Amino acid sequence: PARTTRTDPIVVDISAERGIAADTGICVREGAEATVVIVASAVLAGEATTAALTRIIAERFSTVHIIEIVALDGSHSHLEGLGIDAARDAHVDVRQYFLGGKTVAAGFATNLAGDDATVELSSRYLVADGETLDINHVVRARGRNTREDMAVSGMLADGSAKTLRETIDLI
Repeated sequence: PARTTRTDPIVVDISAERGIAADTGICVREGAEATVVIVASAVLAGEATTAALTRIIAERFSTVHIIEIVALDGSHSHLEGLGIDAARDAHVDVRQYFLGGKTVAAGFATNLAGDDATVELSSRYLVADGETLDINHVVRARGRNTREDMAVSGMLADGSAKTLRETIDLI
């Protein structure tokens, strides 16, 4: 509801063992605050492909905290897509953790539609043992006085590959 703080996180759980493809839409109402946790994980070894598409609308004066975790072994592949639309004075902070997976492709697109909207993105990764990570971050700043912060760091080891694309479009 508008102007409330949700105490429990909204959890999107993608289990690699079940080969899940999740398509989730979340709306954080005007003046509200919420935490969204998106987790793609595998406990058992075995080849599988999973996907998560999450769309979040942050209405005026809302605050959204997003934690995204992809923790798979070297036999699982995953497609991750996160789209955010931020209205006037909305604040969104995103923490991404990519901790394995045979092939992981992650897309992130934010539309800062309103004036004074902000997004803070922090991505961390560990890619090892011949794994592949492909990350694409796009922020479209449409409103006035928007703020966009993006930071990425991690470790690439043992014949692994990483591709990183980051764009801030001033529209």
